[in-house]
Amino acid sequence: MSRIGFLGMGTTGLPMAVNIGRGGLELMAYNRTPGKAGQALEAGGLEADSLPALFQRADTVVMMLWRKRTEIPLLILPAP
Repeated sequence: MSRIGFLGMGTTGLPMAVNIGRGGLELMAYNRTPGKAGQALEAGGLEADSLPALFQRADTVVMMLWRKRTEIPLLILPAP
């Protein structure tokens, strides 16, 4: 089974990540604010300890970010 990474545990991202976890899919969650992934973890997800770890361990990453100033630095991460 492929692992779905979820970046952004805000108003839209958290409910989507929870549904993925409850649906029995393998979920890995990350949020820049520690502790915001709690409900996703309760739904069966794992928490990535860093953003690079999320991209290294997930087969697919869904990004739910609402500010360009947040998104752009994330998209220019160095390759592992």
